[in-house]
Formats: sequence, structure tokens, C-alpha cells
Amino acid sequence: MNLAMQAHSPPQAAVRLLLAHVGALDGKMIRLTLDRHAHDDTVVVEDASLADVFVIDLDRPGADAAIAQADARHCVVVPYSFRPDSYTDRVRGTRVLHKPLDAETFISALRGVGSKLRATAGRVTRAPRDEAMLGSQMPGEAERDVCGTADDLPAQPGSPVPPATYFDPAHYLLGHLHEACRLALGERRHSRITGLPGVLDIVPGSVPLVWTTVRDPHLRPLSMVQIPRDSAIGIAPADPAPPRDGQFSLTAESLLWKTALWACRGRLPADADPWRPVRMVGWPDFTRTYSTPHAYRIVALWTRDTLSPVEIARRLGIPQRYAFAVYSAARHAGLFDDSVVQPMSAPSTPNAGGRLSMLTRLLKKLRHGD
Repeated sequence: MNLAMQAHSPPQAAVRLLLAHVGALDGKMIRLTLDRHAHDDTVVVEDASLADVFVIDLDRPGADAAIAQADARHCVVVPYSFRPDSYTDRVRGTRVLHKPLDAETFISALRGVGSKLRATAGRVTRAPRDEAMLGSQMPGEAERDVCGTADDLPAQPGSPVPPATYFDPAHYLLGHLHEACRLALGERRHSRITGLPGVLDIVPGSVPLVWTTVRDPHLRPLSMVQIPRDSAIGIAPADPAPPRDGQFSLTAESLLWKTALWACRGRLPADADPWRPVRMVGWPDFTRTYSTPHAYRIVALWTRDTLSPVEIARRLGIPQRYAFAVYSAARHAGLFDDSVVQPMSAPSTPNAGGRLSMLTRLLKKLRHGD
């Protein structure tokens, strides 16, 4: 059963934003503003090669070098200053925002940039830019760990699919986590993954959360290896107690996304059809979880069109293993429309709050058996 979670649905081309030349305090305030008011419109990146927009404080020394870097990469500049009128000739054709930044004005400027980027996307060819892991370039060894090295499948079904194309999530930590999230949502109770070197609790809610002490250096190797049948790792109810010292939280969606990436290694879940068209209805939060090469391009295309993993790779001119990795991560994070992935599910319909959430549909199915 594909666990459907409530998903964010940003526009077809969210703005990739680099805080290129800002102070530490401004940077924190900008991130907080975007997180609260423009979470679905922007993706903050840490690498200039991934950016569409450079945010630059013109009052800081070195601003001219930052502007030159943006120009060299053909990126849009969103500048701001205490004296905006003094810089009208410094950044031509761009409005200089007034410092301190007003949230509404800043977000409006970013959305205007996003509209222009989407309007010109079909006419302007930009050099392809690989995505990174949390803003840093993914070295070759790490890329192989996450995306594997498998050869492509034929464009059309026919020949038998090599067994190495698939993995069984039930044999990995991912399967336990997926089931614990399903139980937490379906039974409205806290669930715990036991047998780990630390706490990992799933807390149900409109946005399911995970409270844990298990950080990525330990979680990653646990996610990548098959779990023996006699392993102590299991699922148990958890007391809804306040988080203890040392615990931190993240969304269940983000945790499922990255544990699926680590488990799949560029493979598909055992029951997946590489040639079956599917449609993504939400974006992963790339500011808080891992990305893979071409992931942004893959998601942008998959949220626009209903396509198979094989066709996604063909359209983008990339190895299939990159599309397979995103498919595996997105499916377990609940970012596919389960009316396509699972025919027995009804398609989403409008309600008073907009699109009926995937979480609501899952709970209805679990309660009523339809």
C-alpha cells in the first residue's frame, strides 16, 4: 500500500534562491519569512550553480562582485538597501527593495521573478545543472551509493526486466518506517521504531512528524542494508510524551523520502512497473532533505505530466537510475497521485479547503475499507 501523505504543491517552477550576499541576521529572517509565507514558491539553495535568483544586500562590501557572479551565471538579482534610490544604475532593470525588508514586498518580488522564469522557460535554453545533496555537490561515490550504476531498460516493455532493477522495501528499515507511519495515521496513535540506536517516534497529525535522536550518520547505513529476519528492529506503540533532550523533529514525508533514496540505490520498488505512467502531486522539501542529480528537473516535469519512470528519463536525456531513485523516494513519501499508482483509489476532488488532501483520502480508506 502506498502511504499517501499531505504534500506541498508548489508551482511548476519554484524559484531557486541563493542568499548570495546577506548578513547572518538577514539570512535568518529571510529563511523564516519564506518558510512561513512562501514555502511552496521558493527553494533555498546553497550552491550558486543551482540558483535562479541571487539575493544581495547592496550596503555590504563586496556586493559588486556578487552582482558580477549573478550576471555571469545569467541569474536574476533581487537587491535591497537602506538607500534604494542611490542604486538605480547599479542593477539595471531591477527594483531595489528597501531595507529592512518587508515580507510582503520581498515575496511579491520573488513571485514576479518566478512568473518571468516560467514565461521564458520554453524559449531560453540554459545549461543543465545537476542537483546536489543539501546544497553541496554530490561526489561520484555518494552518487553511486544513492543512484546505483545500473544500465537503462528498453524504451518499450518486452524483454524480461533484470532482477537488479528492483528492491523490496520490506527488507529494509524503509519498510518498517512506512508501516509505522501507516499505523500512526490509521490508528491516530504514536508509533515507535524499536531496536535502533536511539528514539524514532512517528506522531500523527495534519502534517505527520517524526521525533528522533537518530541522526543521518547512523540512519544512513541502517537504511542502506537489508535487515535480517531475526533483527531486533520492530514497531511498537509509543507514549505521547513530550520530546526529551537531544530529540529533534522532521516531517515523516522528509524522512521517508531520504530513507527510500538510501534503500533503493537507483532501483524501483518490487511491485513497480517502469513503463506505467504516474503523476506527482507534490514537491519534496529540498531545503530539508536530500536531493539527487537532476532531481529538480525530474520533479518539475513529473508534476506537469503523467509519465512513466522510463519516459521521464528519455524526456530529460538522463540515465534511468536517476528517475528510478526519485520515483522510489516520492512514492514512499506519498507524493504520487494514488489514483494512478493504485487504481482502487478515487481521484482527488475539490473540497472547501481546495484539493482533498492525500492524507484525508488515506484515512478514509483505512477507516472504511474502500
